[in-house]
Amino acid sequence: MIGITHHEWVGDTRDGGLATFLTQCGQHGLGAYVEDSEQQMMEPVNNRSSEEPKLVEPRDYFMGSTRLHAPPLQHREKVLGKCHCGGVEYYVTPPSELSRKLSSPWPDLLVPYHSGSPENKQDIKWWMRAENTKFLAGLCACRSCRLAAGFPVQSWAFIPKANIIKRDSTSLDFSLGSLQQYESSVGVFREFCSICGATVFWHCEERPDLIDVSVGLLRSKSGARAEDLLEWETGRVSFKEEALDQELVTSLELGLQASKSRTLKE
Repeated sequence: MIGITHHEWVGDTRDGGLATFLTQCGQHGLGAYVEDSEQQMMEPVNNRSSEEPKLVEPRDYFMGSTRLHAPPLQHREKVLGKCHCGGVEYYVTPPSELSRKLSSPWPDLLVPYHSGSPENKQDIKWWMRAENTKFLAGLCACRSCRLAAGFPVQSWAFIPKANIIKRDSTSLDFSLGSLQQYESSVGVFREFCSICGATVFWHCEERPDLIDVSVGLLRSKSGARAEDLLEWETGRVSFKEEALDQELVTSLELGLQASKSRTLKE
C-alpha cells in the first residue's frame, strides 16, 4: 500500500497550511516541496540546484503565521472567502457581540458523539476562542465530508451567520453567486460552487445560525490556516471513528497535539 510521502507546493499557503499538522505519517517523516525558493521561513534540508523544487522540513515553517496573538479588534479586517473560479465570493468579519447571540449544541470535534451528548445545557459559546478574538476551526473525517470532498479530511471553521456577508455587505443567503445547495441528509445542507466544484459551506436545521465554512477558501493575509481569524482545535479530529485511513488520522492528531506543545513553548 502506498502512503503519503511528502507535501507539495506549500509555498502557496504562506504558513505551510495543514502540512504543519502532518509532519509524519505512521513511522515516516514527511518533507514538503515549496514553489517559491525565496520563502524566508523555509530552510532547505538537502542540496538541490536552484532549478529544482526545494525540499524543506515542516518544522522549519511551522510558526510562520500569526498563531499566538490576533491584532486588536479595532484593527482587524474582514477576510475574503472565494472559490477557485470566483463564482462564490463572501467575507468573514471579525468576532463581535453578534457572534455570541446564538446557541448551538456541542460539535463532535469537542464532545465525541459516540461517548457523550451534544446537548449544550449551559449555552457555552464554544465557537468563540482566544478571548473572543477568533473563531474555532478543526478537521473532520466523517463519511459525508469524505465523500463530498473526495479526501479523507475536511477543514471547517465555525462561523456565525451574522459574521458572513456578501460583497455588498448584505447578509449571507444561499443563492449567492454560483452557489449550489443539496441536502446531504435530513435537515443537513451542503453548499458548493456549481462551476468549479469547491466545497463552500455546511449547515443544518439544528443550528441554522452557525455555519461551517470551508477553510480552504479563506484568503487570509496570514496564510491558508487563517490564524489571524481562527484558532485550531488540537485535541481531536472530528468523527475520527469513521475514518478509513486510521493511520492518517492518528498522525494528524499527533501533529495537532505537537503543534499545541510548540505554541505553549513560544
